[in-house]
This record gives sequence, structure tokens and C-alpha cells, in this order.
Amino acid sequence: MKNIVKIGFLGSVLLCCLGCTREAETVTVQGSFADCAKEWVYFSEIRPDGAELLDSAKIESGAFRFELTSDDEMIRQRRQLPFFLQIALDKGKDGFVTLVQNGEVIEVSGNAQRLPAEHSVAGGCESANMLLLDQRLTQFIDSVDYLYEIYEDGIEDDALRERVEAVYLQLVQHHTEFLKQFIASHPTSLSSVAAFYTRYNRRIFLPEKENIVLLQQIMSELEKTYPSHEYVLFLKQRIEQLSSL
Repeated sequence: MKNIVKIGFLGSVLLCCLGCTREAETVTVQGSFADCAKEWVYFSEIRPDGAELLDSAKIESGAFRFELTSDDEMIRQRRQLPFFLQIALDKGKDGFVTLVQNGEVIEVSGNAQRLPAEHSVAGGCESANMLLLDQRLTQFIDSVDYLYEIYEDGIEDDALRERVEAVYLQLVQHHTEFLKQFIASHPTSLSSVAAFYTRYNRRIFLPEKENIVLLQQIMSELEKTYPSHEYVLFLKQRIEQLSSL
């Protein structure tokens, strides 16, 4: 009887360890979308050379659950560090992006008719940072859309157009300053890379060549925590290319 109990105990420990190992090598994304007529939600990894579609999950009554794992040892090792995950309701189209890493359980919610403007992500070490960037960019876009309406209504009024253009440039300056402050406040976070490369349509808030010193600072700080991360290597390459121009 003692031997049976001992074997049973060891079996339980082994199952627990296997379960923990599996969870440590998995990213779980779960949540729901209000007012959702879509049947699938799509997940892509945003890497320096572009977006890579990973998988999809069925949406039932607005809710979904997805577990991202891989049998490839190199991918599992890479995902032990934060990586950019895009969540979208239309295949091949932009959604919203967050930072995740293996072992995390991410909670997502939003209005399907207002994505990516209206969404929330929680549970990850970096999710709050990425959400803040999205929220502030949404505020900027809403303000620009309002200005555009005024501009269109007063298209024949030269003085009004000049005032609108001046306000637009002021909005751009304010958002640019926010991005710089965000980067300064999150020196060891990969969200600083997302902040630096934030753009809206053709508006680039922090052009690389003009802000190479800031780019070097971002790379230098991230390298202390993530010396072999692919985005750190990407920043090094970009800085070398820009310096040679």
C-alpha cells in the first residue's frame, strides 16, 4: 500500500510538472468582442521583416480562447522573451498589437465594430504599456478626424484652413512629445520600439534619421536586458545603415 501511495504521489508530481512546462511554453489569449458578427479571430506575430500569420480561433457568442504554442525549440526559446502579437478580426488586415511572452494569460475585450479604437488588453507584463500607446494614438486620430471635418466645411476659407493646419501641427507636436516621454519612462521595455515607430497614415512622428540619437539610446537600454532579441539586432542594423548615409 505504501508503494502504491508513493507511485501515485510521484505520478501526480510528474503530471503537475508536465502541465507547468506546457503552460510555461504557451501564450493563452482569451476574451470576447461585443457586437461581433465575425466567426474567427486571427493572430499574427509582428517581426522586424513583417507580419507572420500564426493561427486563428473560432468565435462563439462573441467569445474565444486561443493557445499559442510551438513544437519548434528555437521558436519556444524566442517566445520566452516578449514578442509583438497582432489580433485582428479580418485575415490579412490590421488589428491591434500587444506584447506577450510564453507563460502569460492575456485577457482581451472590445467592440468589434470599433476595432482597433475600442479594445482592452490585460494580463501581460507589457499589455498596459501597449494599451496606453493605442489609447493615446486613438485620441490623436479622433482629434485629426474632427479637424478634417472643419477643414472640409471651410475649404474656401483661407484663414480657417490656416488655423486648422496650425492646430494639426500642434497636435502632432504634442503626440511626438508624448512618445518621447513614454520612451524615456520605459527604457527597458520593448514597447519603446513600438512608440518610436508609431505612425498614422503618412505621418511619421519620429523619423529615424532625425532621431538617430534617440534610436541609439533605445537600442543601448534594451540590449542590457535583451542582448540577443531580434528587435535589438534590428535596431543595431538600422543604426549602422543610417550612420553610413
